[in-house]
Order: sequence, then C-alpha cells, then structure tokens
Amino acid sequence: SALQPIGTLMSSSHESCARLFECSCPELDRLVEVMTDAGALGARLTGAGWGGCAVGLFARENVQDALKQIRKEYYLPKFEQAKASSPSIDEEAWFSERCFVTAPCAGAAFVNLP
Repeated sequence: SALQPIGTLMSSSHESCARLFECSCPELDRLVEVMTDAGALGARLTGAGWGGCAVGLFARENVQDALKQIRKEYYLPKFEQAKASSPSIDEEAWFSERCFVTAPCAGAAFVNLP
C-alpha cells in the first residue's frame, strides 16, 4: 500500500513520543497497540500527549472491522465501568464521542484575494 510508509512513520513517532520524550501514558500506549492489532497501518498519540487522543491510519476497506475490534478490546471495558456509575448512559452515543472515522481533505490552503 502507498500508505504503509506513512503508517510506519506514525508508529515510529509514537514510539519516540512514548519512550524518548515520555509524553504518552499507558492508556494511549494500549490504544495504539489495539489499533495496530486491529490492522492499522500506523498509529500514534496526537495532541499534547499525556492522556489525550490517538489516531490510526487504516485502509478504507478495513475501517468498519477495525472499529468493531477497537470498540470490543479497548472501549467496551471502559464503557462498562462508566455504565456502573451512570446506568442510563447510551452505549452508541458514548462510543461515538470517543471513536470516529475521518478522511483526508484539502485542509488549510492559501486563498488569493482580489
């Protein structure tokens, strides 16, 4: 895949953040591991670290299966803990606030004004 070199860089970057800069945490390291096990071409923490977010790069055809695996292996135990203290919590809403799919887009660009 043409995306594999990018995925390799993402995973190497996470490893560097976690081991050399010590700006990761066990939860993020575990989430990156789960994403990798679910077929991510690469995964890394994003944001400032220290408990923030992680991003994984997946082939489009693997996304739905990967989401199911990530949900089961990482998020479901956390949801069950949350539900124990808030029984009325909605599983789909809770999960969709924590794990979602995005796609590349044009991003920032220069605009020439008249």
